Amino acid sequence: MAKIYLKYYFLIAGLHLFMISLNAQSSMTNLGTTYTLYIGPNFTVHCNKSISNEAGATLQFDGVSSSLLEVGGDFTNSATGVLTAGVGTIAFVGSVAQNADFGGDNLYNLKISNTSGDVTLTRAATVTNNLNFSSGDLVTDAVNILNLTAPATATGAANGNHVNGPMNKTTAATTKFTFPIGNGTKYRPASITPTTNAATVWQGQYFFSKHPFAHINDGTIVHVSTAEYWTLARTSGTANGVVTLTWDAASGVTVLVSLNTAYYNTVPTWTRSGQNNLLGVPAAGSIDTDTWTSWSGVDKFTLATTASVDNGLPVELLDFSANKENEKVLVKWSTASEINSDYFDILKSNDGNIFTSIGKVNAAGTSNSIVEYDLNDAAPKKGINYYKLQEFDKDGAKQESKIVAINFTSDFNLISELYPNPSNDLTTLYFNSDKGGLYKLQILDMNGNALYFAHVPSMIGENRFNLSLTDFTAGNYIIRLTAPDNTFSTLKFVKKD
Repeated sequence: MAKIYLKYYFLIAGLHLFMISLNAQSSMTNLGTTYTLYIGPNFTVHCNKSISNEAGATLQFDGVSSSLLEVGGDFTNSATGVLTAGVGTIAFVGSVAQNADFGGDNLYNLKISNTSGDVTLTRAATVTNNLNFSSGDLVTDAVNILNLTAPATATGAANGNHVNGPMNKTTAATTKFTFPIGNGTKYRPASITPTTNAATVWQGQYFFSKHPFAHINDGTIVHVSTAEYWTLARTSGTANGVVTLTWDAASGVTVLVSLNTAYYNTVPTWTRSGQNNLLGVPAAGSIDTDTWTSWSGVDKFTLATTASVDNGLPVELLDFSANKENEKVLVKWSTASEINSDYFDILKSNDGNIFTSIGKVNAAGTSNSIVEYDLNDAAPKKGINYYKLQEFDKDGAKQESKIVAINFTSDFNLISELYPNPSNDLTTLYFNSDKGGLYKLQILDMNGNALYFAHVPSMIGENRFNLSLTDFTAGNYIIRLTAPDNTFSTLKFVKKD
C-alpha cells in the first residue's frame, strides 16, 4: 500500500487514523485545547522531524492492539497535554541527537533506534511495558530520570545502546532484573535479585571512573577497582537483594579466585560484600554479592580483591611532576598499584599541544605497593616545557596522565608564560623572581583600565599562580606583574566564551 505524506498540521477535532502506514515529512504539531490525534490498531505514523503535542491536546494510542509512532526529531508533550499510552510504542529513529519530553505521562513501550546520536530525556519518564534498544544511548540525569515500573522489561542493551545515566526500577517479585546501564559507548550492566515480593524501588548507574575514596577500605579486602563502580541503591521499599556485577577486559581482572565484590558506605570506606556465583574468565564475567541488607540510600558497589598481587584493577597513578635539576628536568611519578602494566612512555611538548616521546621506562607489571619512577630530560628548551605520561598494559590498553609544565627561562622578574592562552576559565601564570617577595598582579582591558588586582607571593626562581577568568567577558586583556622593586612585565591574553 502506498504511504501518505503529511505536510500539514492536525487541526481537526477528534482526528482518528486507521490506515496501514503514514509518513510525515515535516514536523507535526497537535494543536488546540480539544484536539485528539488517535493512532489506531496496527498503524504506524512516521515523522522525519519533531513532534509536539501542545497544551490541552491529546495524543492517544490504541488500547487493544499495538500502534507505532516513529520520531525523527525531538518529541515534546506539553505538561498540560495528554499522552494516552494504550499499548503503543514511541520509537526515536533519528540520525542526530534527539530530545524527549513526555510531559510527565507514562509510556507503554519506548524504543531507542537512533543510528548516529543519542536520545536525551529533558523530563523524567516512566515506561510500563518495555524499553528496547536498537541503536544509540538514552541519556538521563538525577532530575530527568528514567523509571521502569514493576512489569516493565529492558531488552537490546549493548555497547553504544544503553541508559547513560541513572535509572529507577520498581520490583515486586523475586525475579532478577538487569539494569541496561553503561557510560559512553561502554555497556556495563548490574543486576538486582530481590529477596521478597515487597514493592521496592532501586536506582542503578554505572561510572567508568575511579571512586574518590577507592583507596580506603576496612581491611576485609586488599583494594578495590580504580577503573569503575556502580550505584545500585534501594531508594524506597523494604526488600533486600543480591547484586550482580560484571566485568570486561578494561576492568583489569586477572585471577578469579581472589576476585570479590565491595560495598561503599558513608564512613567513608569500602567493605567486602561477597563472592558468589563467580562466572566467566578474566576477560569477561559476572559475580554476585551476598544477600545485602545494609542499604543506606547511597549504595555503591565495585569489584575488589582479597590478594595482595592479584586483580590490581588497572594502574593507579599517585603523582606526576617535573622539576628543575641544574640544567636538566627530572620527571618523576609513582603508582599505588599496578596490574598487567608493561611500560611508561614520557612525552614532551614545546607548545602544550604536540607531544613527542623522550623515553620509555619499564613498569612493575603487577604490584600492590608504591613504586616510584623517574626520567631525566637532558635537553629542555628555554621557556616552558610540557610533559605527560602514557602507561601501556601488556594487552595494549593505555592510560594517559595530566599535563605538567616547567619553566626554563633564566630571565628574572619576567612573565614567561600564561597557559592555556586563550582560556575560557582557569589558566596559570608562570614567572621568575630573583629575590622573591610580594608581587602585584593586575589585569587590564585594552585601554589600560585596571579590572583586577591581587598580591602574589613569590620565591626565588620559578613561580606559578593560578587564575580564574570566569568573571571576565570574552575578549582581549593585558596581564601586568610588578616586582617589589617596581620593575614590571606585561603579557596579552585572550578570554574565550
